[in-house]
Amino acid sequence: MLYPISMDVDGIDLLGYIDQHGELKIEPQFIFAEQFYSGLALTKNLKHQYNYIDMEGNIKINGSSYESADHFINGYAHVIVNDKLGFIDTEGKMVISPELDYVIDPENLIGFFIDDKALICINDKFGMIDTRGDYLIPPQYNEIDDVYKELFLIEKDYKNLYFLTTISKIKRDDSEFCWCSEIGESKEDCNCFYFGALREDRASIRVWFNEFDYYKIGFIDIHGTLLIHPQFSDTRDFQEGIAAVEIKNKWGFINKRGDFIVRPKYEWVSDFKYGVAVVLNSDGFGVIDSSGKEIIKPIFDQLDYFINGAAQFTFFADNPIGIDYEDTGYINSNGQVIWYSNRYRKLPKELRGNFI
Repeated sequence: MLYPISMDVDGIDLLGYIDQHGELKIEPQFIFAEQFYSGLALTKNLKHQYNYIDMEGNIKINGSSYESADHFINGYAHVIVNDKLGFIDTEGKMVISPELDYVIDPENLIGFFIDDKALICINDKFGMIDTRGDYLIPPQYNEIDDVYKELFLIEKDYKNLYFLTTISKIKRDDSEFCWCSEIGESKEDCNCFYFGALREDRASIRVWFNEFDYYKIGFIDIHGTLLIHPQFSDTRDFQEGIAAVEIKNKWGFINKRGDFIVRPKYEWVSDFKYGVAVVLNSDGFGVIDSSGKEIIKPIFDQLDYFINGAAQFTFFADNPIGIDYEDTGYINSNGQVIWYSNRYRKLPKELRGNFI
């Protein structure tokens, strides 16, 4: 696997690629370079032209006509041509013509193919297409929260919530769509609104109390059954059977039963991906596994998600004239350093003897 790095070339910062052993495999020549997805990496050259390259550095898809582009997800990538959005496959074929509104929302997966379906926008209305460009849901809605396989949760306003599937449409008004009695509160004291997306058969609910003075968040299942009592001030969607939750400004993790894997103690946490999560405490960023065990000590100034078996980390270094400089590197899930730029700040002693 290859990872992008930045190097000084005649006074210009250019990006190239190293392998998992830290050896340079593609010479620095790009002003922008992403990770590899589906065997291809999105790059931008000195002429500000986009291209997708393979692991030999060869251009596989000429993107010089693209105004913008993104990496591949599930074999498709969105591109922008004449300020309109379209989709290409890994062969570079334009499978969906660039006729869609330029609306990209990674958090809600708008503009990305998931399970051969993509949420899209046309004339400020949201719908869904398949990989042939046929409408699964015509663009007619003001908002679309998310998609999970055959189930779509679409919120039009606070009092009318719709569960849309490929075979049925069930409307519930706010008097039916309420869990106040289940959590020991009267209807007069609390109000229930759905705000979360359905992920891994769990969706978050936000329950407001005392005439919207404060709220707590819990989780329901696909049928609307309350599974995890509203008790959190903030939550994230379930990923790999685990959800990040916040109580009193501290973050921890729960499983799908609501049991704590890690009690809230971190300043910030990422979602779990590939069995690990990035966490932040007063010492810095580190990594834990799905049991909550610390596998990389929290010493980094910044630490990205693990992609293709490695995560990019950053250390900042102050400059006397007030400009912040930074050094970057890569670390694998075993805590071994793959590469470090070593420009402005020495690697901390905890890592110096731990190069791969």
